[in-house]
Amino acid sequence: DDADDVLARGREDALALLRSGAPILGASTVLPPDTLSIRRLTDLNHQERCESGAQGVHWHPNGRIARGGGSDRSARLFRTDGTSNPKLQAIHLPRVPIEGAAFSHDGAPAFLAGRNKQWAVFDLHRGALQMVPGLAGRADKGYTHVLPSPAGGVLAIVGKSGAVVLVSSITKQLLATLATGGSGSAKHGTQAACFSADGAYLHVSAEGQGVRVWDVRRRRCVHTWQERGGLHCT
Repeated sequence: DDADDVLARGREDALALLRSGAPILGASTVLPPDTLSIRRLTDLNHQERCESGAQGVHWHPNGRIARGGGSDRSARLFRTDGTSNPKLQAIHLPRVPIEGAAFSHDGAPAFLAGRNKQWAVFDLHRGALQMVPGLAGRADKGYTHVLPSPAGGVLAIVGKSGAVVLVSSITKQLLATLATGGSGSAKHGTQAACFSADGAYLHVSAEGQGVRVWDVRRRRCVHTWQERGGLHCT
């Protein structure tokens, strides 16, 4: 009975908190009460813009380099100082309009993929580009996202079909294909994916199926949850 009383009081306290508009932690000593100062910095790619719409941006782990790129088959590296943002290098993929790209966990290689079964690995230290002629055992015609694991060793690549495949970042060979589910015209329907901070889990948002949490090492779905108000989770 005592435990039930404690739970009831806890629920009442929680509801009272949600009904209130009062500050939870008191007044901020950092932010002014009525004005936020915002300063617009120089465009990241002002020195060389993408010839077709930019498809995304990704930070190097050191926080001082960013990658921009798009359908013009080029990825551009910029050193980000907020003032001049000088261009460091442009990486051109002759037959791959870039849709997904990311730096590895240690920042040494960058992985690039797009509307072609080929994808690429660029070694920032040596300045060498390696083209990977697709994945054996799969017939994907292109990829939308490349996600390096924060722990290293594994890439999660989302195909145009919506399938999520795990690939060795060392051998570039297929490790597993995750059954992400989904409804509609796409067989798998993956809309977004991301690794946990330690790389142990992969969170996959599938069309009409909420989010599935995968144990990367065991290749097993260990949890699912639904965001009831979400139509397109990112």
